[in-house]
Amino acid sequence: MNPPLPHNFSRSPVEEVCCSLELITQPILITVAPPYPGWGSIKTRLTDEITGLRDINEVTRCSLQYRDRFLLDEDGFSRIINEIKSDLFHINQITGIEFMIIPIIQRMEHQISVRTRYEVGDHPSWILIFNLQTYTSFKPETPADILSWFDKAHAIIHTLFDQIVPEEIIELIK
Repeated sequence: MNPPLPHNFSRSPVEEVCCSLELITQPILITVAPPYPGWGSIKTRLTDEITGLRDINEVTRCSLQYRDRFLLDEDGFSRIINEIKSDLFHINQITGIEFMIIPIIQRMEHQISVRTRYEVGDHPSWILIFNLQTYTSFKPETPADILSWFDKAHAIIHTLFDQIVPEEIIELIK
């Protein structure tokens, strides 16, 4: 899978990125808060952490999570939920303002989930939480195999973002 081109938004909607790697010997957790530095910077941090490991003979779990926030009123949120493409996703309502968006096509080696909710308050917002994680453990031959997993996960989340977030919202953050 080719890496996706960066979005280059003037106002990134990314509120937090979490990269998690669990080895038999130790866990690694990298959390990135705003401002979003771009995938290249996050990958550099991952590379620094992973190349310093002594024992990478088994990865028990990898996960990548992006949390995005878009300022939006409740009517806009309802309209977006109703317009999500039913040929690509199943929509399951959890509560009145919280939904799971499940891609119809799942890859056997990954669990992909997208949670979305509406938050009221001083800054009403649409929240999207993309999460991709491994189902089973794997045995990387080199640290590059682990980095490759994270690159693929990033590309999948990037594609899901492009499929879910409507152009009218994209225009607001360009």
